[in-house]
Amino acid sequence: MATKQNIVENLKALGINKGDKLLIHASYKALGSVEGGIETVIAAFKETVGEDGLLMFPTFTYENVNSENPVFNIKTSPSCVGMIPEVFRHGKDVVRSLHPTHSLAVWGKDKEFYVANHHNDQNCLDKNSPIMKLKNSGGKILLVGCGLKKNTLLHGLEIACKVPYAFGVDYSDPKYHRDYICVDENGEEHKREFFHVFARESGWTHNFDKLAEVIPLNPVKLLEAETYIFDAKKLWYDVTLALQKDPYCLAEKC
Repeated sequence: MATKQNIVENLKALGINKGDKLLIHASYKALGSVEGGIETVIAAFKETVGEDGLLMFPTFTYENVNSENPVFNIKTSPSCVGMIPEVFRHGKDVVRSLHPTHSLAVWGKDKEFYVANHHNDQNCLDKNSPIMKLKNSGGKILLVGCGLKKNTLLHGLEIACKVPYAFGVDYSDPKYHRDYICVDENGEEHKREFFHVFARESGWTHNFDKLAEVIPLNPVKLLEAETYIFDAKKLWYDVTLALQKDPYCLAEKC
């Protein structure tokens, strides 16, 4: 059974250092047995990056905040993307961005900057997204035991590059726009219209497993979990070049 110290030493061996800014997509089950459970995993990440570092976990709610239930509450709306983010968002000194479907929870240096104004964007990965801010500030992305499909930054690339398989429909149609209410930590309601992309009516959908065909990958191990570590800015640059050459390099017929 792994201890916190085992995880810290493992992370350091993988090149995670004090002051690093990390966006983490993780499967707790893939790690294997951990003494103290999820709290130990989170504590190990905090110890590794330190007070000058930053941790960010997705706390997405797209399964339970939708057209039937268009209200997102920053305090009470549960995440639908795993156990670690749900425990993390309730932790001490953690803040959460205000976005109905793609919020993120953040701990560490300048955390308020990363979550600020997310609800003012019309899509989930625009300039105010914590993920985009992390990319622009030299952060890293860790995919821990969840494969390549959970790399949310690639959705931002699809939007930025306007890939034809996502934008091959008429987005003036009102069905691609949805009104939400976002309730902040003070109970104040923010009414916003959000723009939904990634339509499958085009006959295509993304398949991020194909990233292995686009750039060299070097999977490593965090405990028992196959793990990928990316420099977010470099990943953005490399995949942008690939999409410019072949807009369908991360897509498949559906």
